[in-house]
Amino acid sequence: MHTLHWFPGNFIPQIPAALIQVLSEPEDVVLDPFGGSGTTGVEALRLGRRAVISDRMSACVLIASAKLALTTGALDRRVRGELLNQLTFDHECRSDQIGCRGEGGSPDLNIWFASDTLRQLRYMWGWSSTRIQRLSGRSFPRFSRTFFSAAPHPEEP
Repeated sequence: MHTLHWFPGNFIPQIPAALIQVLSEPEDVVLDPFGGSGTTGVEALRLGRRAVISDRMSACVLIASAKLALTTGALDRRVRGELLNQLTFDHECRSDQIGCRGEGGSPDLNIWFASDTLRQLRYMWGWSSTRIQRLSGRSFPRFSRTFFSAAPHPEEP
């Protein structure tokens, strides 16, 4: 779960897990006002706590939301396994193709992402638009809204 998305400020999950266990009880609320990629929130949920996480960076909120959605069951085990099987061949997981709905086509993406990262995102956007809906039916929308954010996609009419 914690390797779902690279993040520059990650720390090992054992740090927040240890602190959560020492400083709270099951069902307590754990607050992380600088949520980053959501490591503390994921660990709080895993340990039976509720989590409130926040960050002023929208990219952090999107990453954390996707991780928390997966933690709370946005994808069933079969779909998650299929995704992992399809997305683990690193050399194949890159594309310069713009998605069928314009995903990955905004020129601003070249400013925000390294070229290799953008090629990986374009691969995932293209892959998701052609395969994921077929695999998961109704279980995917919550995950896709957070992980494949509408922010880099063109606005729908």
